[in-house]
Amino acid sequence: MMRSTMSDVARRAGVSKSTVSLVLNGKPNISSEVRDAVRDAAQALDYRLPERYAAALPSEAKTITIIHFDAVQFQFQVGPGVAGLHLYFLQGIEDVLHSSHVNWSLIANYREGNEHEIAYQMLKGKKLPGDGLILMGIPSRHSWVLQKAINDNIPVVALGRDWPELPINTVSQNHYEQTRIALDYLAELGHRKIAFLAREGDRDIHWFKLRFASYRDSLEKMGAVVEKDLIVVEADVKQATRDLMIRRPDVTAIFCINDEPAVDVLHALQEMGRHVPDDVSVIGLDNSVKYFSADLLAGAPPLTTVDYPHYQTGRLAAELLLRHIGDDQIAYSKIYLRSRLVERASCGEVRRS
Repeated sequence: MMRSTMSDVARRAGVSKSTVSLVLNGKPNISSEVRDAVRDAAQALDYRLPERYAAALPSEAKTITIIHFDAVQFQFQVGPGVAGLHLYFLQGIEDVLHSSHVNWSLIANYREGNEHEIAYQMLKGKKLPGDGLILMGIPSRHSWVLQKAINDNIPVVALGRDWPELPINTVSQNHYEQTRIALDYLAELGHRKIAFLAREGDRDIHWFKLRFASYRDSLEKMGAVVEKDLIVVEADVKQATRDLMIRRPDVTAIFCINDEPAVDVLHALQEMGRHVPDDVSVIGLDNSVKYFSADLLAGAPPLTTVDYPHYQTGRLAAELLLRHIGDDQIAYSKIYLRSRLVERASCGEVRRS
């Protein structure tokens, strides 16, 4: 037997679906007749919130605020990969909140410190909006919004961040593990002269240090030397790639700190007449490349990378926040998602001379 839906309750009670939501979430300004009709219909159809959400929610409906931070604070424009990744985060969040009948709002492209933005003025009020916050793309653990949420004891979940020292919920891939998976794969293919490449703006993101530390440790584990001139952090990735290959023609692989600069590396090597992976292997992280359009990837070999479940990241964040709001015994939780290698055509074995 199929489970009854909110639409079924609305049809039986003779009201709209939104009215059913208002009644079941205990909203005021609903007549007693309508309220009784909806409750009778829900009881007759045995309709109830999904157990995993209903158990977490108090009797009075709550409001969740999702804050998406503007990437300008990272000093570079977000490309299609990261934009697509964030959309999948949001889809996972939205599916959970919608099915649990929680009110929610989205503040997009929020930039802290911009006095001219309405969102900034709203958040600077005495109390942050909502009973809990989900933070996407937050640039720093020193964020004013984050610190205020901690001080005011507001449940918060930060996506893609690994800050074990902060008393907040986080749902993230293990950045150290991701890099280790990529470097172990290159080692299996025989690579030892492996360059590290990132954009200048990446330095400001917390996972830069985690991924670089894993790169360094992985090289030492495989018996390779961490060479200073193989570490490239530049604003112009294409020019940096050209300079690297001229300076160090012995490089056999380039590890990119995420997929977006990796695509620029592929194009730069192509423009130089270098063959990937015959001459140089290239690997990225996060699998955001799957959100790139075909024209942006034209001519470049499919990128090998390390993936983690983007949609599930959003779902887990929403589920965790609802659970936290509904149980005052929960302090905070740290959830790590499993990462996996995605083998494509940009990596190959070292060519022996």
